[in-house]
Amino acid sequence: MKEKYPALRMRYNDTGKWLVFFSAPATHIGFWGGVPEKAEISDTENAGFQRGLNKQRVNKIKSFLSDQANIVQNPLLCAKRESDYGDVIFTSEGGEEDVEFGYIEISSKNLENENLIDLLKAMKEQLESRMETLKDRDINSNLVNELRESESCLAELGDSSEMEETEDVDTEEQENDNQYFDDESFITEFWDTISARIKILESMGGGFELDCIGGFTKKSIAAFLKPIVIVDGQHRLEGALALARDMAAEEESIAKIDKLMEEEFEADEAQFQVETDLSRKLPISLLMDTNPAEHVFQFVVVNQKATPITRPLLGTIVSTSLSNDELKGVTNRLLQAEIPIYESQAVSSLARDPQSPFYGFVDRGFGKSTNRRKRLHWSVLSNLVKVFRSLKGGRLYHSPTDETDRWRRQRLPESAIVSDYENCGYNSHIEYWSDSDGPWRDCFIAFFSCVKKYFGSDNPDAQNYWGSTESNLFNKVSLHILLCDFFQFMCDATISISSSEEIENIFDRWLMEGKVSCDYFAKNWVYNVKKDATATKKQWAHLWEVYRKDPKKLPPKTSYGKPYRS
Repeated sequence: MKEKYPALRMRYNDTGKWLVFFSAPATHIGFWGGVPEKAEISDTENAGFQRGLNKQRVNKIKSFLSDQANIVQNPLLCAKRESDYGDVIFTSEGGEEDVEFGYIEISSKNLENENLIDLLKAMKEQLESRMETLKDRDINSNLVNELRESESCLAELGDSSEMEETEDVDTEEQENDNQYFDDESFITEFWDTISARIKILESMGGGFELDCIGGFTKKSIAAFLKPIVIVDGQHRLEGALALARDMAAEEESIAKIDKLMEEEFEADEAQFQVETDLSRKLPISLLMDTNPAEHVFQFVVVNQKATPITRPLLGTIVSTSLSNDELKGVTNRLLQAEIPIYESQAVSSLARDPQSPFYGFVDRGFGKSTNRRKRLHWSVLSNLVKVFRSLKGGRLYHSPTDETDRWRRQRLPESAIVSDYENCGYNSHIEYWSDSDGPWRDCFIAFFSCVKKYFGSDNPDAQNYWGSTESNLFNKVSLHILLCDFFQFMCDATISISSSEEIENIFDRWLMEGKVSCDYFAKNWVYNVKKDATATKKQWAHLWEVYRKDPKKLPPKTSYGKPYRS
């Protein structure tokens, strides 16, 4: 498809980026515009930044647009993308210095007619253009073998008996190559998943007849390759497209489709033509900038400042849509827009690293809501990270003393783990401790790994199950109490930290080498209790503190539902 639309081009100042304003039928926009949706495929999140479609919202927009008198004034926000499958060119026909009239010409192939393997290779090349080191990265053979044996992939591939076997590699070596605390690991993981699927298709001779492999469809890949990115407005677009499809299914429209087919139109071409004739034209504001960082910046600012997106998804988008180099260019602007970039990166790394006790148990803001409902909320992990990292805000709910701040003042300067702060280029112990790559991270993982191992259970039906916020242990209140009390103990016992490996020994001393029962959270004492109520939080903190200091007998179950009395 190659279409030309009357347009106006403007910029805010002499050095500003060009914006092009025009309108196009919804069907055209759907053809050359891609929505890079954030999704999870085979436990790996892609590099998209858009939310998943809300069907209820789409239906409401479709209903609104079905009245021909109704209009939506705000335009779709789009951006130009470097693409091998199309191009976007503005031709000026005169105007003033920063405002010009002319035409925008958009050309795009029908990507769903392309071979699946070619689309995957184009996606792989796009990732490599964003992160040069990927070009020299080896394909993860373990991932290839796991994918080949997965039930979903077998169903898509059908008879795979003729595929070449992939040579196994040393598992330990491959695990060491996965640095999940690397800020760019999400791009590496996504590259691995794409490369594994290419490898399988190559072993099949190309698999040219396939439309999907391992959760990747032509449509989902095409969204990353089309010449225009739809940054904001996907629900308006989908509502207009749904309306056009409904109108094209009416008897009169079907007759027009049949007539076009008699005139030697292909069936899909005839369908597209009729839907286009019936389609609403939508206004567009097109940013003529191909930088992915600018696309994400525009999306985050628009949605956080105008129609707020959930904090989990905001954090995921900010920290897992751009490479480090791409992020550098917009970091200050995001911070000025009050987007918590560093906090988001820290939480994302803990939620995605298999060595973290929170891996797979944190709601990252995308995926099916049924799978997310019992996961730890992003903001809860964020708060735990903030307290542990800054060493501030660690108060037991019934006490005015900030135990983390007390330890920071009394014990952090004596801790060997931060003694080399000056040689590492930091101005203070706390600056070194709290850096994104600082010692806090390994200590955080070590502490909560001990909590999970000592108090938790892998049984989903257990009251102390580590993995559901409905359990006594895996929730905001209990985790915060344990963190704060741990620092209180280290203050009282005058304990500093030499290394993260020492955390386990300190943990044992805190619990007096097993005198504190590992079944503390295993009793049914949360039932019908509102955990986040102030009185409840104070009571639980008080009961834990009293018991931990003198663990003669577990508190009665009924005491957890009683209000705290000082």
